Amino acid sequence: MAVEHTVRDAADHGYRVVLASDATSSLGDDWQHAALNFALTNIAEIIETAEITA
Repeated sequence: MAVEHTVRDAADHGYRVVLASDATSSLGDDWQHAALNFALTNIAEIIETAEITA
């Protein structure tokens, strides 16, 4: 929940948010899937760490 709320706050303040999907976790697979595939899709660019470091 901390990452999701931080992403939302940053987006609300006008930042471009990039979230490393493979560097986060949640209460379980269902929660992780919901956050990465529904809740955060309109406010963050969701990519893997390999793409960020390339």
